[in-house]
Amino acid sequence: DDYRNIRKMFSNLKVRTGLMLAQLAVAVAALIAIVLGWNSMQSNAQEINALDTLSVQQNNLIKDAYTQMLRATIRADIAAAQRAAGDTNGANENSRTVQQLVADAKKNMETFKAIPKTTAFGKSAEGELVSSFNSFTDAVQSMMAALDKGDAAAYLSLKNTKAGAASGQFFKQLGAFAGNINKYSEEMVASARSQAAVMTYVYIALAVLILAVSLGAFLFMNR
Repeated sequence: DDYRNIRKMFSNLKVRTGLMLAQLAVAVAALIAIVLGWNSMQSNAQEINALDTLSVQQNNLIKDAYTQMLRATIRADIAAAQRAAGDTNGANENSRTVQQLVADAKKNMETFKAIPKTTAFGKSAEGELVSSFNSFTDAVQSMMAALDKGDAAAYLSLKNTKAGAASGQFFKQLGAFAGNINKYSEEMVASARSQAAVMTYVYIALAVLILAVSLGAFLFMNR
């Protein structure tokens, strides 16, 4: 009885009404596909922006700061050797270079801190990176203070203990941060592929629906 009633209902439809229903079905399906596609595009755009700030901006700033601090320690050693050899002018020049490199490294870290952190691991890593960087700069400054006093023993002790430990810790956290960026990038690629596969099925289903509705409308008008 239900099947007969449905057939009777469609048989009593006017051509105009039938075509309007067909167009409505296609429009609703197309709207759903557009909404899903838009959401997928926005999600991918946000993830790409997050990856850009992580790898292109934040990670590069931290690496630059670390490189500048390493250069500062090398210059400090040169200054210490020059002071020991009696080359006061050369030692003073390299000491000024050390201070400039430390200032540049601090500037990079300030820029890093100013960048909004949009990922969970980025937010959690910021405090640790800044803390270990500050320990590194404090150690180098203590080394230079000992050098200015002519205390070579204190300089070597600070270099081999406090500065060495701070440098190692900062490098370790920098490596962990870079590793998390790579992991995030892999997850983003996997997510994008998954969304692309879903949207492929959605568009195939939409194409099948349009063909089915068009065929139904054609048969309806023939009848």
